[in-house]
Amino acid sequence: MTHLRETPIPPRPFGRGPAGILVFLLVEYFDELVFTIVGVAMPFLRDDLGLDYVQIGILLGLPAILAAVLEPPLLLLGDTPLRGRLIRGGGLLLGFAFALIGGAQSFPVLLLAMTLSYPASGAFVGLSQATMIERHPAREGEMMARWTAAGTLGSLSGPLLFASMLALGLTWRSTFLLCGAACLGLALLVRSPRPSDPAPLAWRTLTDDLRSNLQATIRLRQLWRWLLLLPLADLMLDVFFGYIALFLTDVIGLPPAIAAVAVTIWLLGFLAGQFLLVRRLSRLEVRRVIRWTAAGTVIVYVVWLAAPLGTPVRLALMLLLGLLAAPWYPLLQAGAFAAAPGRAATVSALTSVTGTLGGVLAVLAGAAAASFGLTAGLALLLLGPVALLIFAPSAEHAAVEQ
Repeated sequence: MTHLRETPIPPRPFGRGPAGILVFLLVEYFDELVFTIVGVAMPFLRDDLGLDYVQIGILLGLPAILAAVLEPPLLLLGDTPLRGRLIRGGGLLLGFAFALIGGAQSFPVLLLAMTLSYPASGAFVGLSQATMIERHPAREGEMMARWTAAGTLGSLSGPLLFASMLALGLTWRSTFLLCGAACLGLALLVRSPRPSDPAPLAWRTLTDDLRSNLQATIRLRQLWRWLLLLPLADLMLDVFFGYIALFLTDVIGLPPAIAAVAVTIWLLGFLAGQFLLVRRLSRLEVRRVIRWTAAGTVIVYVVWLAAPLGTPVRLALMLLLGLLAAPWYPLLQAGAFAAAPGRAATVSALTSVTGTLGGVLAVLAGAAAASFGLTAGLALLLLGPVALLIFAPSAEHAAVEQ
């Protein structure tokens, strides 16, 4: 009897199968869930630790400023053989930071924990995203839509989890300790690509890799168009989301508790848009989707902002605004990744740098609101959809292969 020698089948790289995708999406879900809990739990932290508004401002501002300096170098190193170590180390450090928040007994310790959490999240979450994208070439749009939907689900789940923990008689400290333990477990679960060359790492090799990656990407004009449109689109995403509750209370006159609940209406519309995008992306032309949704946003936003509407109509328009804005981040970020294939971590680093433009525009909107009223300040956010309407890349460059 002749025995046939079976040819070994190489294992499929982790991240291409459903299980791998799910783990990466869990990373984004968990990240958004916990950072939403940070905002919801802030009154409890303030009362327990005796924080004043200056200290709260430092907690929310200083870590973000330092992250803008620390994150890009970490992400750039993600396109070297160090990526796996950075993902694992970032996840472990993030879990430690959450546990440190739960055990903090003073403002300096809390500030240290918050400061550690930002670059740790950049390494863990940002490089997990880059790995997932590279595992699915020519499917960047679909992967980014799934990624964004997972994050939106996390944002919706965070307040519910925190409220449930309190209802069970647990404290805010228990919530962060639980999140820290969960993050440590998730960090051990995520498997990242191994370097093809098992030789020991050398600083000269890393420097050469960084130089070649930067030189190859910064010359891509089409990439820069995507990178500059991303922070402009964010004006009607994170920046607008941050102002919704204030507008509903200060301008419309809703009670703060009702306004806080009403904010989730925008999130529900945004989440619905993500699921719709995942289902229909293969049939859509990217440039047309961006321009039509941008045009619709301009019209709906002007009506929502300035027209004398009843509260039910205004809330319905919020749902529509979330739905219209849903495709922007996944399609723009996918376009950036597709413009520099094989260098997703470097693209993420450049995205972090150009993201400061959105921060500057957000500050200008706040200054305008202080000088001329909140409605006038929020009107500046129209720069986002107008820029998308005018500068969306041409069809031959914007198409994301599915």
